[in-house]
Amino acid sequence: MSILQPYSVAYRANKYIFTTDNSVAYSVEFTEGTDYFLYLPAHIPVFEFNVKVLNVVDLLIQPYDERVEITLVRLFCDTYQ
Repeated sequence: MSILQPYSVAYRANKYIFTTDNSVAYSVEFTEGTDYFLYLPAHIPVFEFNVKVLNVVDLLIQPYDERVEITLVRLFCDTYQ
């Protein structure tokens, strides 16, 4: 049994970019999101976690890729540790 590893990630233009073994490219970014909460105290930070597919793929035939999940969790944890 092998332990799955996250995909290799590059950081460009304030975004994290990675490509899966199935050639699906993803962009991940953390953006400031306090505008959604008008009455939130200013000292409480709010961020959005945005994940986008960068290339056209047929999602009906793409197999589930467990490494995408592992990569997203790693990015989130590394950013907010």
